[in-house]
Amino acid sequence: MPPRDLRTCLHDVLMAGERIQEATSGLSLDDYKTDWVVRAAVERQFGIIGEALRRASMIDLSLTERISDAPKIIAFRNQVIHGYDVIDDELVWGIIDRYLPTLMREVEAILAE
Repeated sequence: MPPRDLRTCLHDVLMAGERIQEATSGLSLDDYKTDWVVRAAVERQFGIIGEALRRASMIDLSLTERISDAPKIIAFRNQVIHGYDVIDDELVWGIIDRYLPTLMREVEAILAE
């Protein structure tokens, strides 16, 4: 598989984030906990975010300094993929609420450069 370029990886991060926001718009934590389809979709998109960010950081090492908590985001991808059976829905919901908007803003700013 040919290597992807930085902009494509960052665009993938942005698109996955937008999909998470769309899938969870108007939902409460309780709604999220009881809807396995939404949880599965969100977890898949977080997997994409982490993998795309990992690939992007291999292309541009400075991204880990420019994107808040980049190593934690990549590690969260591993947790979602490999620890699928112990995912904490409240943790995921908190990430959507508190950290995803920051990631989206930072990626948008880098793409605007």
